[in-house]
Amino acid sequence: MSPTVWKAKGSKAKLDVTFRTGEDTPAIVNISFYGNKTTPRNVSSVSLRGMETECPLEFSFIIFAAPDKNELRVSFFADKDELVELLKAEPITLAAQVDGIEYVHTPKKNFYKLKDKFLIAISVH
Repeated sequence: MSPTVWKAKGSKAKLDVTFRTGEDTPAIVNISFYGNKTTPRNVSSVSLRGMETECPLEFSFIIFAAPDKNELRVSFFADKDELVELLKAEPITLAAQVDGIEYVHTPKKNFYKLKDKFLIAISVH
């Protein structure tokens, strides 16, 4: 799924999903977190939430930090089945604890178009 922008009061994130096929392969969710004044340093919990569904993301590794952009890019694993169930929900939020502050990000409208196309594509196999 192409990268999408998510906003919260005092924070911004850019999320992209890589959905790999095959047995026992998790989905990969890469997220860039942007600080207003400083580069984020610690992302302690992240989950996608929709209706009564939650898909926790498991920390994998830090991809890079870009202090000139106040950006921290982090890679996470997600259970593929949980992620697909979550993507069926609306609305969806991204909850993240960054540097000790809990943010609830909401996606821009283009996310919903992309996720609907993604759900159709994976159902065709």
